[in-house]
Amino acid sequence: MRFDRLSPHLVKTLYAAKEMALKLDKQQIESLYLLKVMVEQPEGIIPAVLNKLNVDLNQLLITIDDNIEKLPKIYGTGIHDPDLSSELERIFTVSFDKLKRFDDKFMNCGHILLVMSESQENAGIILRQFGLNRDTLFQVITEIYRTKPDITFH
Repeated sequence: MRFDRLSPHLVKTLYAAKEMALKLDKQQIESLYLLKVMVEQPEGIIPAVLNKLNVDLNQLLITIDDNIEKLPKIYGTGIHDPDLSSELERIFTVSFDKLKRFDDKFMNCGHILLVMSESQENAGIILRQFGLNRDTLFQVITEIYRTKPDITFH
């Protein structure tokens, strides 16, 4: 992964997702951890987007937590730094490809959320359960930046 192409906020968010994986004794950084961290960041664009779409953030977090609990844990000595799950790896790969279309220099949480919404796995399934799809998210993200050009696209 090209960390030099990630926004500072996304690097911080990814690190928090890694810390969550370690704390929960998980062997991989799952898309659900990254989604949870993005939703919980009050200064980020993701809560602003979800609020504009009238998503119940508390219910979304409960659903994410319920799904996190179902993921396998690792125990014992020799626990290593968690790697990205195959789903999260795909999300980042697709996000990097789409970054070129946006003519953006750095990938951010908005890019990740758009691609997550298209995933056929954990994060994407949950986002669609809450009525969130790529087109709707893209429209709201674009609207936020048109009306608030000073906001940082985390």
